[in-house]
Amino acid sequence: MTFAAIMVSVDFERASKSRITLAAGLALRFKSLLIGVAAWPLIQDGHEGVAANQVPSVGSVAWVSKELADLGEKFRSIAGETGYKPAIPR
Repeated sequence: MTFAAIMVSVDFERASKSRITLAAGLALRFKSLLIGVAAWPLIQDGHEGVAANQVPSVGSVAWVSKELADLGEKFRSIAGETGYKPAIPR
């Protein structure tokens, strides 16, 4: 059995390191592409829905972009500790 790609959830929780390490190990074993996935809502609403006309502020977009970039660095660092090397150059 082979896997072309393995996706793993990346977040700031402690368990994220274990997930990334496991996924990177599998990617090494199966010679798969490893994909880290993270998301962050730009608009948060205390209700069930979000109004369609809400637009995130420039400041919130910049902050979320920085947080996601930090998660990307965390992902690459942890995956690199296992010996995984990305198949596609950044």
